[in-house]
Amino acid sequence: MAADNEKILSFVRAHGPIIPVQLAKHIGTNILFASAMLGELASKGLLKISHVKVGGTPLYYLPGQEHKLQNYSKNLHEKEQRAYELLKQQGVLQDSKQDPVIRAALRNIKDYAVPLEVTTSATEPPQLFWKWYLLSNSEAEEKIRKLLGIGNPPEQQTPAEAPEQPMEEPQKETRTPIKRDEPAPEQPEQKTPKHTESKQEKTTTHQSDDFIKSIYLFFRKKSITVRDEKIVRKGSDAEFVVEIPSPVGNLRYFVKAKSKKNSNDSDISAAFLQGQRKNLPTIYLTTGKVTNKAKKSAEKDFPSMLIIELSEGD
Repeated sequence: MAADNEKILSFVRAHGPIIPVQLAKHIGTNILFASAMLGELASKGLLKISHVKVGGTPLYYLPGQEHKLQNYSKNLHEKEQRAYELLKQQGVLQDSKQDPVIRAALRNIKDYAVPLEVTTSATEPPQLFWKWYLLSNSEAEEKIRKLLGIGNPPEQQTPAEAPEQPMEEPQKETRTPIKRDEPAPEQPEQKTPKHTESKQEKTTTHQSDDFIKSIYLFFRKKSITVRDEKIVRKGSDAEFVVEIPSPVGNLRYFVKAKSKKNSNDSDISAAFLQGQRKNLPTIYLTTGKVTNKAKKSAEKDFPSMLIIELSEGD
């Protein structure tokens, strides 16, 4: 598996940013598997995923290839392209000075616009600025000073100190960059000890997690026995090994459970790949919906996989 990962990373290093179809052709697999492999490397922090999309598909690239995302700005919507060009030309934009269309577009071009929250006074609310993503922080600070009409503070020097100890810029301490609007980082895995906890302990653990409670309620209704459990992300992502009764005895399955409004083909293929590694058939269980495209792809590429959309009646 490590060799496969290195082969993929080498391909991205030479051709990135890429979309899954390019990798699929390179390694001779289907798009779903290619998407799952790229997604796995991204989850490990080895690859980055763009917000800009090519034909509805995000780009995968290595850290250090960010500048190449400019080649895909033509895939932005018209209003977003206007904001992109304006920010690229000026380097920094003051949010409150932009018209509503540009302000909305800046919030959508997350690959190119970095939000900065600047505090100039303890008695005034912070102001929002947008920085061109390739602009250094020092360059951005200089531009923000000009926009705010703040010059460099006078140097307070003594004759002996004048050449060597310039006054530090006060704004550097008060300016606090806000985080970009990106998917929340993965929370540490909360692993439940295998086969050792009592039912009472498991119930207590899940009392505050409506998502997990809904999964266990479904399992009980279907007489499904849980043999192993792993909470990937509290309230939204969990994995199970279960046994399902059948006329020929209990059948063991890998279950990927997600609380997601719309699951796509990448979600389905990634779950199937996990089941394959465990040598178990896979069930994808979601409290939301699975897109029609993903269902059709699964029927074609993963006929043994079960997809279950939980509803209030389940």
